[in-house]
Amino acid sequence: LKNQFSNMFDKPVHDYPLARRDEQIQDDYHGTIIKDPYRWLENPYSTETQSYINDLNSYSSAFLCNPESLFAKIRQRILYYENYPKYGCYRIAGDYYFYLYNSGLEQHNRLYITNDWKVPGKLFTDVNENDTEFTTSMKMFSASKDGTLLAFGVTQKGSDWTTVKFRKIPSGELLDDKLENLRYTSLVWSSDAKGIFYTTFANSVAEAVGTCPDKNEFHTLYYHVLGTDQKDDLVVLRFPLNPILMMYFFEHYGCSTQTFLYLCDMTTDQAKAGNFEMKYLDLKAKAKYEFVGVYDSCLIFVTDDNAPMHKLIKVDIQKNNEITTILEEVKSKRIGFARIVNHKFLLVDYIENVKDVMYIYDLQTAKQIGTLDLPFCTVSSISSRQYLNEVSSAFIL
Repeated sequence: LKNQFSNMFDKPVHDYPLARRDEQIQDDYHGTIIKDPYRWLENPYSTETQSYINDLNSYSSAFLCNPESLFAKIRQRILYYENYPKYGCYRIAGDYYFYLYNSGLEQHNRLYITNDWKVPGKLFTDVNENDTEFTTSMKMFSASKDGTLLAFGVTQKGSDWTTVKFRKIPSGELLDDKLENLRYTSLVWSSDAKGIFYTTFANSVAEAVGTCPDKNEFHTLYYHVLGTDQKDDLVVLRFPLNPILMMYFFEHYGCSTQTFLYLCDMTTDQAKAGNFEMKYLDLKAKAKYEFVGVYDSCLIFVTDDNAPMHKLIKVDIQKNNEITTILEEVKSKRIGFARIVNHKFLLVDYIENVKDVMYIYDLQTAKQIGTLDLPFCTVSSISSRQYLNEVSSAFIL
């Protein structure tokens, strides 16, 4: 390699941009002095930091943008192997199937719609339609249960700050509603499609890519009613005494896998009026709980509570949160995920012998009634809703 790409390896060391060391910056930790000479780089907006970044980019671009460099050869080979059509899982809403598609080397996926999964769909949303630099990406999308509305999250230039927009289905008409400065969120429609739940940090303001030195705190669950301004969105859940809790519609402490669960009865007149009464679901165990679905008065979870290979449980909220094990932990195989299908079946993915195997169980009796015939593979994604009799999955051979 050195002989073939000698111009790349023979860069003089003294040409590399050096960052200034500020020897005056130091901290005293219980009598121990710790120097931090590069702390000035933590301010991405300073003239000095910007100048240093520009110097680094100028130095590296001479290599990265050289069509004869090793980097260019590697990139060319990667593009060769990446040039094939890529499909995402179908997501079903109302009478429609949605899926992401990339013809091969498009920089970002585009969203397609069809009313028959056997028929190729038509383009529904291309977030780069008006972006000549192709730096816009669709981070997420969620269709309402009745298939009349679509919410989709858009990010710019690799940022994790998201703007959510809305379209009518199937016309594609863009609504005036817009949710800005969202971070670490999912999008969940209310059952009546009048609004959507999302999370972000209280008083969050988006920063330029890679320039956010501040610590985000007070992750908050909001409810947005369509046709209203974002500033009027309702606060559903916030923890003012614990700023580092992260909400994914299940609460996690920082990056811990321990889950804190809260319930709200959405059928009450109070909830329908926008007053959400959240109740803590105390399961008496510091464990991870992955929500699967609802059956009668029971909530079903995959958990690692005293089960490192995971087990399936149900919690009866009408019987003082009585916990019953549906599927015991199996020491030789780990539960990857579980889904309720058509209100009658449990689809459970086990990871066994370095491959994924899907089993079908009767939801009421927990008896195994079948196995999905999959090749030797890893299931990379799955899409389902418990009231539907269809499941879409993607796997890697």
